[in-house]
Amino acid sequence: MTKFSPENPEDLPFFHNFPPHSDSCDRWSPGSSGGKRRSKAPGASNEPQMVQIRNARERSRVRAVNEAYEKLRKVVPAISNRRKRVSKVKTLRKAAQYIQWTRSAFYNIIFLFID
Repeated sequence: MTKFSPENPEDLPFFHNFPPHSDSCDRWSPGSSGGKRRSKAPGASNEPQMVQIRNARERSRVRAVNEAYEKLRKVVPAISNRRKRVSKVKTLRKAAQYIQWTRSAFYNIIFLFID
């Protein structure tokens, strides 16, 4: 089994599934423009259509993230049987605590059999 270190996220198997970061979303012109938008390119007549596509992609991404949080809330025992919805930050904190507890319990069991 390969060891992964949190200091080097490139070693994680799921790291490469994310698209590379690009600065193509930067629409502000640098320098002395005073924060004005760049002028439209000659073939930029389909800009509203591109905005709709970007917005749809962002809604899809947000929906996927929210679904993942819901799944996580169902799995973590400390929050799975609560009636009130738990915040994303609290969900992550409780999940991290649960992972630490599980890891500790696992190592304690392992060391019981080794000794």
